[in-house]
Amino acid sequence: MNVVCGANPTDPAAPLPVSQMAKFAESIPSSVLAKSGSVFYSGRKAFDGEKDFYFLGLNPGGDPCAEGLPCVTGQVRGAVMRAGCWSAFTCEQWGSRETGQAPIQVRVAHLMRSLSLEPKATPASNLIFLRSRSFVDLKKPADLAAECWAFHSSVVDTLKVKMIVCFGRWCGAWVREKLGASERIGSFTEENRRAWVSEVYMSKMTGMKVAILTHPSRANWCSETCDPSPMITQCMALN
Repeated sequence: MNVVCGANPTDPAAPLPVSQMAKFAESIPSSVLAKSGSVFYSGRKAFDGEKDFYFLGLNPGGDPCAEGLPCVTGQVRGAVMRAGCWSAFTCEQWGSRETGQAPIQVRVAHLMRSLSLEPKATPASNLIFLRSRSFVDLKKPADLAAECWAFHSSVVDTLKVKMIVCFGRWCGAWVREKLGASERIGSFTEENRRAWVSEVYMSKMTGMKVAILTHPSRANWCSETCDPSPMITQCMALN
């Protein structure tokens, strides 16, 4: 990790670099700061300027009681003070895999590049910042999502995001309802035995689009039979 000025990224007293990313961090609810979790999955280059896409998982995985995993404050400070150009999907080691080679990392990076996006320049986060081993371990997930929404709303408005790409049906359905994206403008059915469906919805009022994709922990987006990128590309071209 590259840290500016030799500062400790987890030191609450260390000054943060002036950046749009640091301003977004001000919207993180204080109730989650001391708890195990993650917010930023890409660096300052990704959270600056205008972006067509914003990628959202549901929440960070892993045991929230495990040693070595950061609390939200530590992860945010480390992310903001890290070199401005990085992506958790290409620059981090998850579990025992080589850097960037965990299945989810490979699949998300593939999808981004299929959409002509550079992972290090693409904003990504989780709808809920708190870590859990599974969805069922989250207590009152809708309340947690609502608590974290001020951050995401700030990102979407400031970066003028046109489409939020959501991993999994629960995350996508919550975001779609929040944004009033009620018109289905595209769908893709996997060409395999399970035939899972990914969809894109649009808000008639704002034009905001929400892609609800089969989760990359289960669907291999690198396979042509499961790749939702053509649907996303087609829907982005619609007004």
